[in-house]
Amino acid sequence: ILENKEDSLINAIKIKESETNKITSAILSMIESKNNNKNNLTPEAKLIGDNFISNKGQLPWPVSTGIVISKFGNVPHPVLSGIKIMNNGIEISTNNNIVRSVFKGEVSKIIVLPTGLKVIIIKHGKYLTVYSNIYTVKVKKGDFVNTKQEIGHLYKNKSKKNNVLGFQIWEGREKLNPSHWISSY
Repeated sequence: ILENKEDSLINAIKIKESETNKITSAILSMIESKNNNKNNLTPEAKLIGDNFISNKGQLPWPVSTGIVISKFGNVPHPVLSGIKIMNNGIEISTNNNIVRSVFKGEVSKIIVLPTGLKVIIIKHGKYLTVYSNIYTVKVKKGDFVNTKQEIGHLYKNKSKKNNVLGFQIWEGREKLNPSHWISSY
């Protein structure tokens, strides 16, 4: 039984790594496309980016209530001792399944993961916010969204009380720690 549990945990880690790689490669290909070159920002997009950075530490949370259950960077695996996993953002556990944009911007991409769950990427000038584990998407590529606007719903797992939202912030090719950007509760 213990071996089976370990095998399933290792499999879960591989799926998570695969999802992380898919999200990262989608972001990098977006950044490298000429439309996202920071020298090509419209005056409007530049203003949004400037406003985004001036709100560092004050952005609303992407869910109305929640707690950070996995921090940014190289973090210990929650179950397998001695194993570290790379987290490109933070994971927030919430009992509310409504996901909202942390700032005004344009929906740049929606990715469907092998699990069927989706990822929404919103562009704020030269910054990107990334929302993963989305079950129902309420926006489409090209939509302009406002701060706190509902963009999707997390999967409601009947056996669990809480859902987990993956949340990332990028500036160009650099991953930023979202905990430094969102307001503290």
